[in-house]
Amino acid sequence: MPDNRVQCFLYFIAPSGHGLTPLDIEFMKHLYEKVNIIPLVAKADTLTLEEYQQFQKQIMKEIQEHKIKIYEFPETDNEEENKLVKKIKDCLPFAVVGSNTIIEVNSKRIRGRQYSWGVAEVENGEHCDFTVLRNMLIRTHMWDLKDVTNKVHCDNYRSRKLAAVTHNGVDHKNKGQLTKSPLAQIEEERREHTAKMKKMEMEMEQVFEMKVKEKVQS
Repeated sequence: MPDNRVQCFLYFIAPSGHGLTPLDIEFMKHLYEKVNIIPLVAKADTLTLEEYQQFQKQIMKEIQEHKIKIYEFPETDNEEENKLVKKIKDCLPFAVVGSNTIIEVNSKRIRGRQYSWGVAEVENGEHCDFTVLRNMLIRTHMWDLKDVTNKVHCDNYRSRKLAAVTHNGVDHKNKGQLTKSPLAQIEEERREHTAKMKKMEMEMEQVFEMKVKEKVQS
């Protein structure tokens, strides 16, 4: 049976250089108990190295201040694995660059973005953290992400929904009236949650479009 659960949520943060917006904070607060959140800085090639390092510290500081729980990388007894985990954690939030253009550099075809000063290469570790992120998601931490989803987020979800229904099938919201079975109740709540997420996604898209229009007009 295919696993259609969301194992990881990549949250893209606009490279404003000023920190998280109120919308970023509210959105992540609504999600961190439901899914593994991994924060990313989008379009990181628009920031200098110094700007990104300062922005990175500010983002992580605000995440801690607002008690937003992002994905916690597991520690092991293996020293080499712990060194790898520390290297990955030091990159948070990951600086990523995207491109749908293939450019030839030094007789090699690479994916990147062409600028007057040179090329920002998507898969160059000196330019962004894309390869670190890809390796983490696909190779080193895929199974832990699935394990946390199954043992933490899904169990917490089931516990919250079952706690809303008493042992005799009485729902406190309906003041003693008999309700559906716990499993049916969970399925109904899941559908409502999906609808809320779609609504939130549409609202996010509208905000993004407004920001794009404001930037174009300015």
